[in-house]
Amino acid sequence: MPRKLKSVDRLQLTTTPVLTENSTGQDAYAVPAFLADIHRNQRRELVERIIERAQWLPLNQRAKVEGIYLRRLSANNLARELDLDPRMLRRDVRATVHRILAPFFVFVTTHRDGWTGNRRQVAQLCHIDGMSLRAAARVIGISFYQIRRHDEAIRLMFEAFETARRRAS
Repeated sequence: MPRKLKSVDRLQLTTTPVLTENSTGQDAYAVPAFLADIHRNQRRELVERIIERAQWLPLNQRAKVEGIYLRRLSANNLARELDLDPRMLRRDVRATVHRILAPFFVFVTTHRDGWTGNRRQVAQLCHIDGMSLRAAARVIGISFYQIRRHDEAIRLMFEAFETARRRAS
């Protein structure tokens, strides 16, 4: 018989792929799981940060995030309003909030305007909109290899930026 999860087990750190570490030794892409929790008992500053960063999202993702955090609707009520499955809505909102709270998201949104056409499109589609690399390759009309190269370049720029920021502080 499987054991039941204790509340401490739910506070584990969820991460995206590990590429670099910050000054505290944690992954720079990591967001503690409890910060991405869609329950409405979050601190005001965190909710304001989520809503502020949601402005960069596509309209359908922004509507979900703002429905949960700004309008403070339950996932069931918002899912009924948007004609979605509540479990899928919870999963999407959790993944979106996890993505927008990461330092990498802020880096991409602030620096992408200085990048060339395809790299800017890769940044928008993959790192802001949350699209897969393969789907972005189909949308942009370039090879998967080229998408991966742009993605790698963006991640390397982020690592260089984080390294310079740590040295400066």
